[in-house]
Amino acid sequence: MIASILTDPGVGGTFLSWTLYFLKNNQEYYYMREGRYKSLIKNPLTDNNAHAFLSNQFYEVDKLKTSIETLKNNSESQRLETDLHTIYFHYMSYDRPREQKVVQYLNSVSDKQIVLSTPCGYEFFNCNLTDRANLDQKGQFDFVSNPRIYGKDKINWFISNFFKKSAEGWQQNQSLDIEWELREFLALNIRPDEINAITDNTFIKDCFFLKASDCWKNFEKNIFDVFDYLNLEINEPRYNEWLKVYKSWQHNLGNRVVFCELFNEIIDSIINGYDFDLTWLKLDILQEAIIQNFLIYNKGLNIKGYGI
Repeated sequence: MIASILTDPGVGGTFLSWTLYFLKNNQEYYYMREGRYKSLIKNPLTDNNAHAFLSNQFYEVDKLKTSIETLKNNSESQRLETDLHTIYFHYMSYDRPREQKVVQYLNSVSDKQIVLSTPCGYEFFNCNLTDRANLDQKGQFDFVSNPRIYGKDKINWFISNFFKKSAEGWQQNQSLDIEWELREFLALNIRPDEINAITDNTFIKDCFFLKASDCWKNFEKNIFDVFDYLNLEINEPRYNEWLKVYKSWQHNLGNRVVFCELFNEIIDSIINGYDFDLTWLKLDILQEAIIQNFLIYNKGLNIKGYGI
């Protein structure tokens, strides 16, 4: 069975891919990029994601087609036909026609499709300086070894790739090395509510729709619905092992989920002068800029940020 997993970027598709194999009690899985079976690791977690597990993730339809053909023609074809195979694709919207071709092809070859998408109210989940992807200084993704960029390096990468012209004008009179000026620059330029949603793709057919927030918060319950859809059984001893990994994965999400859930309360507290202790949330400068962005563009307000 081929089960495709279609998601928004950075919401848990790799963890879901590993989960399906692990809870089905697989010892191995077919890794399409190498055309062979690999041992399934018992814990896929790194410090920020689940990318210690190498998923069958594709961005190009031609490479995907070649891998599917290799799978069908493999010498172990009888075993392959009875096994579960996952294919993971997340939407980026950088090249809609190319990505729609991938989704169309997955529709034609998949027995089951799971869509993992960000619900309303969680648009700011990935607005965080701790990147959940393996992204190098050139903005290229590597499935194995690219060093992550974070903190000031990520801000510099972010500005040079998206706001270079704006930054050149800004720096004629103001600095990006001063924290409050950098925060205001980001607040004026970012568009945090514009997310690349997989549900924008009209070619998705006959799928199991899973809210990403249910994956982040309640997956110990919702995973049973996923397996019912796949007509598969969860291995009970493996489930108990998986729960420990899942709790660690939840912890690695940091303050992303709670920041989204408290966002409206934070805004109301600022506008109305209510006391709201933000220190325990440990917001980074990008999250602070999102708050300032919302006040500027949605409320017609700004923050006196000098020296803060």
